[in-house]
Amino acid sequence: MGKVIICSLLFVVISCNSSYAVYDPLSVPNNKYGVHILDPDEIAQTAKLVNSSGGDWGYVTIPIRSDDRDRDKWTEFFIIKPFQISKIINQINH
Repeated sequence: MGKVIICSLLFVVISCNSSYAVYDPLSVPNNKYGVHILDPDEIAQTAKLVNSSGGDWGYVTIPIRSDDRDRDKWTEFFIIKPFQISKIINQINH
């Protein structure tokens, strides 16, 4: 069974030879600013800070501890909050 799954995944990876973007990423100016936060509640202030230079979709990094399993907190952080920022996740073991 394991060999079938590995062969299937290998076939999918090999058969996908190219991908296409929805739009040319070089046609839109890139916001190069970002910060590191420690708590999801800091996201509102962070969005104002990283997007203050006139751009959108600044970057924010946040650690997620392996023992932090509060589903409501992380659902609100990833889905509900409508801030235009790119979230980069760091998984850390506690």
